Amino acid sequence: MKKNLAFRINLKENFGLGHLIRCLRIANMIKRRYQIYFVCDNLSEKSEIRKYLNSYKIINIYTKNNFFNEKEDSKKFLSEFNKIKLDIVIVDDYRIGKIWHIAIKKKISKLIVIDDLLNKKYHCDYYINYKNDKDKSLLLKAKKSCNKDAKLLIGNKYSLIGKNLIKKRKINSKINLLINFGNYYDFSQARTLIQNLVNKKKSNNFKVFLCIGIFAKNYRYLLDLSKKNNDFTIIYKKIFIENLISKMDFYVGSCGNALYEMSYLNIPSVFFSMSKNQENKISDLEQYGHYFLLKKRYLNTLETSNLVKELIKNYRRIIKLNFSKKIFLKKNGINLIIKKINL
Repeated sequence: MKKNLAFRINLKENFGLGHLIRCLRIANMIKRRYQIYFVCDNLSEKSEIRKYLNSYKIINIYTKNNFFNEKEDSKKFLSEFNKIKLDIVIVDDYRIGKIWHIAIKKKISKLIVIDDLLNKKYHCDYYINYKNDKDKSLLLKAKKSCNKDAKLLIGNKYSLIGKNLIKKRKINSKINLLINFGNYYDFSQARTLIQNLVNKKKSNNFKVFLCIGIFAKNYRYLLDLSKKNNDFTIIYKKIFIENLISKMDFYVGSCGNALYEMSYLNIPSVFFSMSKNQENKISDLEQYGHYFLLKKRYLNTLETSNLVKELIKNYRRIIKLNFSKKIFLKKNGINLIIKKINL
């Protein structure tokens, strides 16, 4: 019989798709061996997210009220498995820490935490954080934050990048520029940047591919732009786009998991920190071959779009910088996690 494994994630209509994507990448690798549950607060029956969870059972533990505290949440979580022997729990939820972990750990054989903030106390069997840790400061902090017998999987070798990414062997005759600000972005905040990149001079030798996320807002003007411009393509409401990313040459967007994907693919990038968990030291980014990290307030400016144009114009020089990186990622992070944890 299959063992029972549950993911506890903070997934709402306007939050948490990054958590879902990295959990799904693990789930899709182990689903033949486990009965898998995704435990959410209250995911609507009409949600577009549900189509990505067709292979799994979805459990909502709230009806009207949402998450209140760890203690109450742990009770609700366990009550859903009164008649099911739950073996393994994987938590990817910034709200949850030691109080929840201890309550759950008493009932299961293995508790795994995926995290990239390290801002709580944790009590688990395995703690995973795949941020860069060249100076071992992250490892030292994790040792202080976790229980003594927790096994720590720290560093970029555990990065959860997509297995379908393929490195390009040659540069396109016309540069493919990918713009992606995540699944919840309000595109009224990037009108100047995007319009200036799309309505380029004929001498600007690049095509623009832009991702409109599942919960994006104010993007109608983009659909109109794409109808008028053959060099502007919309990627509409898709989560897994590894095959598309593999065809790109340059990236502009949020500094989430794209940091690792673009580094693996050797794609020059201009990043913006769109949330707290996307904040990185520029010295860490340089280890991955990334040299352009701008504050969010500079996103919607002519100066930024002109910078992107200039970088693309000097593409062959810029891409050489990318190969001077210190970290060369592999896409076996998920396999390594599965092996270490014995899933």
